[in-house]
Amino acid sequence: MAYITLTLPFNASGEGARKLITTARLFKLVALKVFDKFLSDGKPPLSQFSMYKRYRKIGYEILPNRRYVDGAIDLVYSVIESINELNRLYEELRLDERIRMEEVEFSDWMMFQCEGESGKMNVNIKILEDLSFRVLTFDYEGNKSYIIVRPTISKRYEQILRNLWFYMQPYYARIVLKRFGNRKGVLFTHGEVQVSVDNDFYLEVMKKFEKPKGNNVAGVDVNLDRINLAIVKDGELKDYKTFKRLRQEVCLSIELNQ
Repeated sequence: MAYITLTLPFNASGEGARKLITTARLFKLVALKVFDKFLSDGKPPLSQFSMYKRYRKIGYEILPNRRYVDGAIDLVYSVIESINELNRLYEELRLDERIRMEEVEFSDWMMFQCEGESGKMNVNIKILEDLSFRVLTFDYEGNKSYIIVRPTISKRYEQILRNLWFYMQPYYARIVLKRFGNRKGVLFTHGEVQVSVDNDFYLEVMKKFEKPKGNNVAGVDVNLDRINLAIVKDGELKDYKTFKRLRQEVCLSIELNQ
C-alpha cells in the first residue's frame, strides 16, 4: 500500500518542549535497546509481528505504551530490512561490499511515532477538530500527560486533515524534533508533525479536476524492483508501462559494460 506523508512544522516551548524532548529520548532508548537485543539474539525475526512478540516487553520497561513501543520496533525492523535488501543487491550485482549489522550506528535523531489502530484514529498523536494535535508524552518515571501541538498547516493540507478528523481515518504519525535549545531561560524546540495517509485517500480528497490538465506529461515512479511510467496527453491517459526485474537488468547492464 502506498502512502503520502504530510509535513507540518511547529514550535513548542517551556513544559511542552520538555515533555516532547523527554518522550523522544525514551523512544530512542527503546529503539537502541531492541536493536542491541536483536544483535545479541543472533536470530533474524521471521516477520514484523514476531518482532513485536519478541521485544515488546523490553520496550515496556523504558516506555510504558504499546503503540510507541511498536513504533520503535517498526523503526528497528525497517533498518534491518533495509540492510538485508542492500546486501542482497550487492550480492546480485556481484560486489564484494557487505554491511554488517554490528557496524550499524543510529544517527542523532529525536523523534517518536506510532500507528493508528485498524479502523480507528491515532490516539497517541491525535488530530483534533481545530486541526491541532493532542500528543501523548511520558516522563522518566513513566508518568503520562498530554500536550497540544499547533502546527502550521498549508491550505493544500487543510482539507486532508479535516477529512481525517471527520471520518476518523487511521494514519501513521510521528513527531520529529529538528532543533531544541534555551532562549532567555526558556526551553524550546522546533519540529514537525508528520502524518502518513493512504495514497488513494489523499488523491480522492485532493482531486480538483475530473481530468488532468497536463499536455504531453510523463510521470515516473522508481522502485528497487520496478519502474512505472504513465503518459498523459491532452488531459487523457494515453499509455502506461511497468518495467519489472530492475535489479536483474542493472546486473546485466554491468556485465555487458565490463
